[in-house]
Amino acid sequence: MSSFNLTTLKQLSEFNQQSLRYRIPALVFLGFMLPLGILGNASVIYIYGLRLKYSNVNLFITLLAVSDIISCLVGIPMEMYRLYTFYNYSSIAACKVEGFVTFACYICSMLMLLTISMERYVKVCRSTGTQVSRKTAKILAGTVFFVSFLLGVPMPVFAAPHVYTLDNGTIVQNCTYHIEYKLWFYAVVLFVAVFTVLVAMFVFYWRVLKMTRSHVIWTQQRKAEYNAKTIEDVMQPPKPEAGTKKLSQTNRTVIWISTVYATSCVPIFTIAVVTKFFTHLKVPNSVDYLLFLLFQSWILNCTLNPIVYGFLNSKFRTELGTLFNLILVRANSSSVEKSGDSNQISS
Repeated sequence: MSSFNLTTLKQLSEFNQQSLRYRIPALVFLGFMLPLGILGNASVIYIYGLRLKYSNVNLFITLLAVSDIISCLVGIPMEMYRLYTFYNYSSIAACKVEGFVTFACYICSMLMLLTISMERYVKVCRSTGTQVSRKTAKILAGTVFFVSFLLGVPMPVFAAPHVYTLDNGTIVQNCTYHIEYKLWFYAVVLFVAVFTVLVAMFVFYWRVLKMTRSHVIWTQQRKAEYNAKTIEDVMQPPKPEAGTKKLSQTNRTVIWISTVYATSCVPIFTIAVVTKFFTHLKVPNSVDYLLFLLFQSWILNCTLNPIVYGFLNSKFRTELGTLFNLILVRANSSSVEKSGDSNQISS
């Protein structure tokens, strides 16, 4: 901000504070989701990585939680700083770091969820064929992180605070990612990649659900025939239950975390398109506040997955309860020891 003199900096700071009110809902939302994401993903890393039985899916979920906790530890605090200093963002380095971490972790989640859906498809729909080995799973996970790093590089290269003039004539500086000429190709590739991944995951999980339902119907019919004691029993087998009721905990969990990712994508791309092609669109302040809050929906991708695990995976809930009990026992024992030491000192 060398182009700004001290008077301009003071005016800019005052204008930023005056306009802070419409960013408060987003700041409150981020402040609430930050501890939720850190504690939740730390629990996922511990339970899926160390407590549950090793499997390819558990490995992928553990590494997904690693990516998510990086977003929570780095991306969310820097996003809060960006919102607080929205119109006088002066640190070029911070702007570039935020852009890299946010996009690299977001892409990592996308590719990791795609890898999980492919593994589930092979496991359920190609159960008699060659399965993904442990070595292959580790190679795939490493590849996902490496590719995510490469695809995130354009953001720190091109992202930097922009100086521009508002409608009221105030000159401001903000860390924004304008879709300029240099970023157009990257933006188009990213949009196509996200859309392709979402379609691919939908196809994979649709095949998994279809195969699961067919297996449930076949199993129930075989059981009815085996247990039939009369011809009437054989002719009138029980009605098959819906396949989703017999869907394994693992498959239900990965389908729902993929749904959370898809849900977090829609508002971001919708708002990006609206602000790009309808730059002169005038909306009420209340709508503007809502759009600004919805643009933070990427936070859902890195904070809500542990809640999904808690609702859908009974083993995760059991291990989480054990972990909480262990923490409480240690906390109580520490307090007892401290009280005992204080009593000895007083006596």
